[in-house]
Amino acid sequence: MKKFLSLLLSVILILSSFNISILNAFGASSSISQAYGWYEAIHLEWTNDTLSQNTSVAYKLKTDTQYTVIDSELIRSSSTGCQADIVGIKAGIYDVKITTSSGETLIKNDISVASHDRSGYSHFEYNDGIGGYNNDGTPKDNAQIIYVDNSNKNTVKLGSYTGIGNILYNANKYSYPIIVRIIGTVDTQTRDADGTKTTDKNNGVIAINGLTDNEKSNDSYFNMLDVNSGKNITVEGIGNDASIEKWGFTFKSCNSIGVRNLTFTKYPEDACSFSGSSSKNSSYKNFWVHNNYFKKGENKYDLTDEQDKGDGDGSSDFSGCRNITYSYNMFENCHKTSLHGGSDSSLQYNSTWHHNYFINCGARLPLTRQVNLHTYNNYYYKCPICTDARASAWVLSENNYFDSCTYAFKTTANSTYGDPIVKSLNNVMKNSSGTSDKASTIKVTTDRTLTISASAGTNTNKNPYPNFDTDSNVFYYDSSKKCSDVTYLTDAETAKSDALTSAGIMKENAILQAYLPSDSDTPTESTTLEPSVDSERFDKMEFLIEQMREETDPTDGSLWNKENTSAFKWSYINGCMASAMMMLGSIKGDESYKTFADNYMSPFIGTSNSSTKGYIADNNFKISNYTLDDLNSGKALIELIASGSSNSSKYKNAVSSTLYSNVLQYILSNQTTSEGNLWHKKTYPYQVWLDGIYMETPFWLEYELEVANDSTAFINACDNVTKQIQNVYSKLRNNSTGLYYHGYDAQADSASSSYNPSSAMSWAASGTGHSANYWLRGTGWYAMALVDNIAFIQKAEKKFSIDLSAQKNTLIDIYKDLMNSMLKYQDSDTKLWYQVIDKPVENYNYLETSGSAAMSYALMKGYNIGIADNSYYNKGLEVFRSLCDNKLLYTNNNSQVTLTDICMTAGLAGPSSGSTSSSATRGPGYKNRDGSYNYYISERTVENDAKGVAPLIFAYCQILDYNNNGGEIVTESTTSVMTTETTTETTTAYTSNVGETVIIGGTGNSVSMTPSSFASGTCSSNVSSSDGIFTLSANSSKTIKVSSDYIDLGGGGSVTSPRNIGVKVTGNAVLTIKYFNSGSADRALAVESSDGTFKKTATAPQGGSTTNVSAINYTIASPDTYYIYSTSGGIKITEITVTYSNGTKVIIGDIDLNGTINKTDVSLLLKHISGISEISDEKQLAAADCNGDKKYDLSDVIAILKYL
Repeated sequence: MKKFLSLLLSVILILSSFNISILNAFGASSSISQAYGWYEAIHLEWTNDTLSQNTSVAYKLKTDTQYTVIDSELIRSSSTGCQADIVGIKAGIYDVKITTSSGETLIKNDISVASHDRSGYSHFEYNDGIGGYNNDGTPKDNAQIIYVDNSNKNTVKLGSYTGIGNILYNANKYSYPIIVRIIGTVDTQTRDADGTKTTDKNNGVIAINGLTDNEKSNDSYFNMLDVNSGKNITVEGIGNDASIEKWGFTFKSCNSIGVRNLTFTKYPEDACSFSGSSSKNSSYKNFWVHNNYFKKGENKYDLTDEQDKGDGDGSSDFSGCRNITYSYNMFENCHKTSLHGGSDSSLQYNSTWHHNYFINCGARLPLTRQVNLHTYNNYYYKCPICTDARASAWVLSENNYFDSCTYAFKTTANSTYGDPIVKSLNNVMKNSSGTSDKASTIKVTTDRTLTISASAGTNTNKNPYPNFDTDSNVFYYDSSKKCSDVTYLTDAETAKSDALTSAGIMKENAILQAYLPSDSDTPTESTTLEPSVDSERFDKMEFLIEQMREETDPTDGSLWNKENTSAFKWSYINGCMASAMMMLGSIKGDESYKTFADNYMSPFIGTSNSSTKGYIADNNFKISNYTLDDLNSGKALIELIASGSSNSSKYKNAVSSTLYSNVLQYILSNQTTSEGNLWHKKTYPYQVWLDGIYMETPFWLEYELEVANDSTAFINACDNVTKQIQNVYSKLRNNSTGLYYHGYDAQADSASSSYNPSSAMSWAASGTGHSANYWLRGTGWYAMALVDNIAFIQKAEKKFSIDLSAQKNTLIDIYKDLMNSMLKYQDSDTKLWYQVIDKPVENYNYLETSGSAAMSYALMKGYNIGIADNSYYNKGLEVFRSLCDNKLLYTNNNSQVTLTDICMTAGLAGPSSGSTSSSATRGPGYKNRDGSYNYYISERTVENDAKGVAPLIFAYCQILDYNNNGGEIVTESTTSVMTTETTTETTTAYTSNVGETVIIGGTGNSVSMTPSSFASGTCSSNVSSSDGIFTLSANSSKTIKVSSDYIDLGGGGSVTSPRNIGVKVTGNAVLTIKYFNSGSADRALAVESSDGTFKKTATAPQGGSTTNVSAINYTIASPDTYYIYSTSGGIKITEITVTYSNGTKVIIGDIDLNGTINKTDVSLLLKHISGISEISDEKQLAAADCNGDKKYDLSDVIAILKYL
């Protein structure tokens, strides 16, 4: 018994290492308690879970294959476990996946999500989407999202402003869309009856900074957040408990504002109001207030003579603006609900109210002056005065339901400004008096086309839009069908039912039947690649790559170096292309790319050491140039060394002796600014260029990581590199735009110890030292350096077991800042960037290819290495697609492809380099290298130059890498495979076959496949073995290579796409696969049936070879074709065998053989291991061997517990 208890304790300890609770392991597992779709959102709740950093939620459209992970702020604790909200999604049918804190995976499929109803004036003749969202419900490009709760309301940051009050007060300072997401109740201090705030202060309520606190003569203006001149802003609540308490918003002189899914309560003034100008043609427009819950306000310190602010002022007032829609809101016990126009002379136009629910509201539903108002399908219950029309208001009220209301309509004559007019169409009055028509201008009709004379009353109506409701020029009127052109217009009885169902904040079963999506309505566009869309782009890329591989001999010039087409030259340009080929080969699992890079770089490296050239064979190369550009090609040499090139010895000499020791170390010792940055080259003293950061810093980190293999040296290099980049951030970044100037001369920087203005370059700004413009490719080099450096740091942390989080997080922050800043300057149509980034409309500026490609790479790699969310990947993917569509063109009768609009070169004049450029032949032909706008747009553009081709290949590799890993983030420390159902994390410590069926007994026939079953060579189409049992699936872009010893499976395979081996199994059998992984990281080998009911994944550990082969056995219980594939390259198959048997079926883990796996099986196994009661039955022993090692120990126990 002691041994049994000891084993049980060991189990508990091991479970904790897997983040599995003992309660969950024995049955107290999490479950989804609530999952429902709403309008462009999903709400989830699950039990028996505690929020932790391991908790995550992901979603996908039913038609997609890849999941998108939501922001962590959207996941919260609940009374029974956890809850999450998925927001900003299109209409469609969705599947969701929850990963609990203990590692459980919970799946919920087929959740219907509807579109919001965008009918009404807010969207009339406006297609850009209101607030921070597009019309499909997704966030706008470049939208910045901030999360606000009661704990961070004064500390949340956006740009240079802190606190929600200061952020929105300064809304006019932001050039990008803003989405403010409110979580939980956000409150502030309000006044007691004596004018103090004693009660709230004593209760610990924290005041929101930046709200108004104005006492006026006989009035007040308390606790309002004035949003000044903002544009494209959405304020929304998350979930069903977001509340604005004791304060409100006034959107002053704003445009395109959305407010939704919020509860407003106890506001002393207004909850949410809009004000503009008194002009008839006010430019302040496009407001949408929907799906909110407005409760009664509260003002205990009422300073008005009328004492009418005790319940607050107005729930939502509207003055001096145009085009507003109030829809699907609930107003309950509101006193003065909505005032349209603060006085009779106030001008405001184009207001729509539909599907709102008013309960016991005092007045102003709304009170209208001068406005043309359309109300339809609203439900009013026990409201004394509903629509109150005054001062030339013109109203169409159709199909509304008035229940127990005193007056559905009220009009007031006005001799100065004209009488109002109301057209009442098909409204229902139940227990309602009807009207108070003092202007005698209410016309009740069933005729939708009825027009009314402006002189219907005593005083002529002066509204500039008379009979607006039948004029398609000023109203959403379908002149052919003679009706309001809206998404959903029903009879009044149905409108009542709909309001009760759908009005107000998020809730279950709130989607009206008319909005429910069907499978056919589900959008097919997703956050992942659609092969039908990208196949042509991929074909283009493969075509371009093969053209580049036609370059076989660098000694007679370079195909892709347009600066030196006929010269044998050690150049950073060649290094870019060689590194691109190395990356391509690694991701594809294709050795031919490495061979190409090896053959290309080898002629540049000699075997003897020269005092002037080191080991570089280019006769024009000189160590004494001491330029950072010369380091870049060293990266390709390092990658070749790491891959095991046969030329590694001479490459190490060149990298270590020449580039690292003689060039880099000299520059570090002799050519630095006082701040510690390296000169771009010896002839450019004290100059720091963005280009140089890419040429030098990744080379240095990669050298210490892969060649020196020295943790101390890597840490020192990491510290230095981080400092250099921090200096660049400080010296070259413009704090207003977030963009970086191309270069910097410390001699012109009065704050630098290197300050020497008499020697400074003329292009360097006096006092700061930076150049004048933002050059795209310079920024692209810098962006690539950031992500490459971060990836090397990640790898070093794992390899050396060191903590470099401080340095890494610094670079990540700078990376994200740069990406977010750059995204603001994308061309809205093509998603590319201009040669001079911030001057898109200037003469001769153009959308440049190489810098756009570099940005595409940096954006997507940020996601792939786990430092950015998938929005970065999606933005990078957009750029890649646009480059393929707009810049990568079929030419010469489709016999080749050409990458166009690549800036050939751009630089800043140095003292001994000449001040003019002979290649500045474009546009104005301005040749002075002075950093001016005219200079950058004058430099010649070329085609198929490596400065554009290589970054585009880098970007292409990120897509292949993303697809190879199933869309899952893969860092240096993660090896996991994402499927559409679950995430299978593979480990070498605990292999589990629990739940699989095995066959005991029987010695059936077997059939095998080896490489000799196929002809050696490259398969570019499907080929089968002679017996038809085994099939290699391949095509021209996804080939499979067969050698005498193995079949190179390659990466990117699946059941439905090439790069798989199909095995026909006709009955109960054991499938045995022998394989090895020659790659530098563990890979995943998958086996899946054609119908998807069988899917298993095994780890292929790195470092395998033909003499170090792994084997895996799977029991097959159903006849089908089983596909063997890998999403990542490097796996080689040496043999596949199918062994048939007629024995007895046993489920692994089902030790008591009762057909189910439960804690009884765990207990039996523990007793067997501890010797309390031995298992002797052959079938039971087979079921107990959970990892197939023919032993019975704790690893088998853990396997069952993990399964449970």
